[in-house]
Amino acid sequence: MQEIWKDIDGLEGYYQVSNMGRIKGLSRQQRSPTGHFYMNKERYPKLQFDKDGYHQYSFHKKGKQYQRRIHRLVCQAFLPNPENKPQVNHKNGIKTDNRLDNLEWVTASEIVRHAHDNGLKKGNVRCIDAMKKKNQKLVLNTQTGVFYESTREAADSANMNRSSLINHLSGFYKNKTPFIYA
Repeated sequence: MQEIWKDIDGLEGYYQVSNMGRIKGLSRQQRSPTGHFYMNKERYPKLQFDKDGYHQYSFHKKGKQYQRRIHRLVCQAFLPNPENKPQVNHKNGIKTDNRLDNLEWVTASEIVRHAHDNGLKKGNVRCIDAMKKKNQKLVLNTQTGVFYESTREAADSANMNRSSLINHLSGFYKNKTPFIYA
């Protein structure tokens, strides 16, 4: 598939998104704090993860910051939404696969149905909500969608040392694991 770039709504001339799920900061003239002008080079910023395991980026324009999820930007730029559906679904269930052919506009009930039909939602949703209310931390594997009731259980499933997993979850290590606190 050929990579196609389009402007991001509200950030035209500053940033673009591609049908492959990448972000590009456009080259443009900027003014330094001392008042001099300089040319800012085109760049491809590294994406971050939000609390739910989705790729996001913090955009900056004229001193303001805009935080957006990448899969929504791809859909807004490339995929018509004639039924005005409010959410975006990853067809293959992988939250970081933001290619246009993996995304679709859906309703909340369609997302839940898709997750259950494809085995992406493990366990009883009410049980998971009850555990969250008790302030117990669940661990989610963002690649498989499996929830673990403890860091021990998650570490065992990945053949990891529990303390290493906790260090990854707390952000102590820069390299990422597919695990996040849910």
